[in-house]
Amino acid sequence: MQFTAFAFRDGAAVEGVAVWSVDDEAVASVDAAGVVTGVAAGSVVVSAEVDGVSGQAQVNVTGGPVATRIEVRPEQL
Repeated sequence: MQFTAFAFRDGAAVEGVAVWSVDDEAVASVDAAGVVTGVAAGSVVVSAEVDGVSGQAQVNVTGGPVATRIEVRPEQL
């Protein structure tokens, strides 16, 4: 899931690069672009900080069916 951070000062947009983090890397990870990837079922808080000000969003990661085997057919052409 892609997150975007918008920073404002006195009602006006502020230019800046967001620094992303999660509070539990066992549940999800976040990259420098704000893309969150679930790792395991659970709840995690995603944070973005721009110029010393931060905002958060809570994300619930749910488990789904996991493939245990993949077959590609035909095996040869």
